[in-house]
Amino acid sequence: SPTITEVDAFLADTSPDDPRYAILKKMEQQTFRASHIVNNLLNFAANRPRSVDVVSLPELVRATVGIHEDLFKAKEIALHVAEIPDALLPANFYEMQQVLTNLLLNARDACARGGNVWIDGEKGASSVTVRVRDDGRGIPAELQARIFQPLVTTKRGQGGTGLGLAISERIVKSIGGEITVESAPGAGATFSIILPLWNDTEAH
Repeated sequence: SPTITEVDAFLADTSPDDPRYAILKKMEQQTFRASHIVNNLLNFAANRPRSVDVVSLPELVRATVGIHEDLFKAKEIALHVAEIPDALLPANFYEMQQVLTNLLLNARDACARGGNVWIDGEKGASSVTVRVRDDGRGIPAELQARIFQPLVTTKRGQGGTGLGLAISERIVKSIGGEITVESAPGAGATFSIILPLWNDTEAH
């Protein structure tokens, strides 16, 4: 696959009006994301400290959905994105994008062709909750208690590594957040991420 330098070179030689430009932009985003995923795997193994920035939640959701929307269309799954509250998070953009990616792709894989995935958010006084819900096959009760443990997966034999949710939980907890799941077999699943809001007073 091309390196980020090669993709940047292609972009520099391509007009924004060129039909290939949008594809190259997605390649650029995916290459950045792949690099950060590798770093996160290393961080997961070594428990290294992470950098924290100020992340716009609506921009995070928009960018993540933009990268993956073609994967939903290919399976004829409708992705419903509600209005996301205007919230700033003390987080790393690419790490939070990895969390949302894991939840979105898990939801997609749980759905039959023609299924539905919903994303919405709710802002409180000091936190914001982001929910990813699907109408797929659901998660057995005995697995829900272990779903965030490393090497536990609902996609055994289908390419699942069992690391996605474990890494997601560690990322969320590293900024003082929480991730939970509610599900019943045959009735879909809802993953909720509760995240602290950026506090300007803590930045000084």
